[in-house]
Amino acid sequence: DYVYIPLGGSRRGIPRNVFNLFFTMILVGLWHGAGTFFVIFGIYFSIVMVIYRIVPIDKICLKYLGAKAGRTLAIILFASFIPFGMILFWVKNSQDFFAISGSFFQTINLLNGSMKVLEIFSNLSYGLALFVLPIFITDLLGFRRHREFPDLYVRFNTVTKVTLYVVMFYVTLFFASRGGYDFIYF
Repeated sequence: DYVYIPLGGSRRGIPRNVFNLFFTMILVGLWHGAGTFFVIFGIYFSIVMVIYRIVPIDKICLKYLGAKAGRTLAIILFASFIPFGMILFWVKNSQDFFAISGSFFQTINLLNGSMKVLEIFSNLSYGLALFVLPIFITDLLGFRRHREFPDLYVRFNTVTKVTLYVVMFYVTLFFASRGGYDFIYF
């Protein structure tokens, strides 16, 4: 609203739109902090958005794969870029970055068929279910009703809303880390 739109948004052609996206996302990175990885975070997401603007993956997938398969593949492709970008957001130094990003590529070594694979898969599945299940449920509810979840939420009755708040509160208490953390922007 305060940078992208006043610069012209997407109204002044692709070259200007590419500049607007790039500049805005770099400012988003700087807004979160002056650290190197916040700037790299902004540059990374600006590159992802520019590539998407030039090569509209969702439209290509829909054209060649149809509505359901195309939409699903487009979501999976775009969502696969997010975790790497979030690593850039959270790391404090290059050692942490290389340790975390290297662990992604070490999963290839798990294909040797050892029992360790089952243990790691079990641990990953638990964490994945824990964090993805609420997102999946809200997206599924919205998708089935052809609306975004916040649009559905305003239609919930008071009992449903209170139940959601109580469940979120106790789940947060149950799974919250016991350690102390600085405020994110520090």
